[in-house]
Amino acid sequence: MTDEAQNEPEKHLIAVASNPQQMQVAQTQLIGWVDKKLEAISAERKEASDNLEVAKKNKWKSAPFSKIVNRCVDQYQFYEKLKCALELGYTIIPNFDDIDIFAIRTDKGRPDRNWVSQDAIHGTVIPSDQASECPPQGEGQFVNATADYEQRKIAGSVDKQGQQHYLQQAWTTKHDIVEFPFKMVKPEIMMATKQAMDTLIFDDIGCVPGRRKARRGDPMIIGRIHCHPHTHRKWNPARTDYEKTLSFLITWFIDTKAL
Repeated sequence: MTDEAQNEPEKHLIAVASNPQQMQVAQTQLIGWVDKKLEAISAERKEASDNLEVAKKNKWKSAPFSKIVNRCVDQYQFYEKLKCALELGYTIIPNFDDIDIFAIRTDKGRPDRNWVSQDAIHGTVIPSDQASECPPQGEGQFVNATADYEQRKIAGSVDKQGQQHYLQQAWTTKHDIVEFPFKMVKPEIMMATKQAMDTLIFDDIGCVPGRRKARRGDPMIIGRIHCHPHTHRKWNPARTDYEKTLSFLITWFIDTKAL
């Protein structure tokens, strides 16, 4: 193998662990892999930035190079947060489809309005929860995933029988403070969650099982980081169409009464 080939970033790594000692080794391997990934992204961004300058100077189309630069910025921030989480000892776990998000990290002073309207015959409506726009590591603050909102009922259309229909509308107004999802827990659980928030690494934090489904004694608190999808269109946070998501175990607890 040539020296050039030996210096190429490692493309894939399978980290395996069956006990705490092996987990520590795996964490170290992952950190090393992320370092190489960051170097590769930096090199790609520099090349794209240089090409972008040449394209602008010659008045050529620059959008393709801008897209690469923006993608590299998003990816670098993602892997930078991944590295920091690993260095702090957080363990990567599988993603959950039914995770109940109760806190998001945002640098917006006001939430997205998440306007919603429907026929009042179907009952009241509530705006969808907020989603993190994935600020860089160390920026933003944690707020409640469910923002404060207002509702109103207004007259809508009149049907063929002359009956007046009404619309139920709702929209968010301001961020709300975080509410921990479980009331009967040890203080250590809440402190571990607060410490994870203070790192300003995770983009959102949730629990599994969700608050409505939680069995007594075995919920997990999970922090997630996302790769923001930098596209030509305006990103809609309500869709949470992240390019990539990684979940980390913040804390887990069990009450032996449930065993």
